[in-house]
Amino acid sequence: MRIDRCFEGAGDEVVAALADYLNGRSSRSQRLAALATLRAEFSSRPAPAIEVPSGSVRSPPRSRAVAAAGRHHDLQRLLEVVRRHRVFAGHRIDDVHALWGRWGPKGAAARRQRTVQLGSFVDAQRLIRVHPVLDHREVPEAVVRSVLFHELLHAIVPAERRGSRRQVHTARFRVLERLDPDGRAAERWIGRSLFPLLRRGARSGHR
Repeated sequence: MRIDRCFEGAGDEVVAALADYLNGRSSRSQRLAALATLRAEFSSRPAPAIEVPSGSVRSPPRSRAVAAAGRHHDLQRLLEVVRRHRVFAGHRIDDVHALWGRWGPKGAAARRQRTVQLGSFVDAQRLIRVHPVLDHREVPEAVVRSVLFHELLHAIVPAERRGSRRQVHTARFRVLERLDPDGRAAERWIGRSLFPLLRRGARSGHR
């Protein structure tokens, strides 16, 4: 078995989660918990630098404005609405921006999917990424705002270290998260409609 070097120096909790995830005897609940720990650990890390060989051609990056403006939802506009909530008053968050992410697995692998990460925050880049499944006409703006609210909280509530354990969703984070005005409506919609929409996207090639 080969393990990526990104795990070098990882804390005991992350190593244990990796072992649980790879262990064929782990229960489904153990694997899901392990996956959540791994995602929480690496979603807050800065993206690694990519070396481009000399002479290779790289396509020009999209502007932030274009990458934030989806077919149905404009992330930057919705982020401006979320920023005005009293929770974020007095915090330096003007430099945080939001972009649409990329689709994950396709075809049968996507249809079997049981978990999905709707958003992530990279503090080093002050960047929120949102899963493109939410850029759909059937997705209420409240759901997208709620995802942005959750990720923007990471910009003002840092993770805590307790020994070798790194806790991203601290007690204070959970208290502030409950102040999200769109939270309950978003949870209901996600529980009812997200995975059917995700599977339809997989069948249509994400279009």
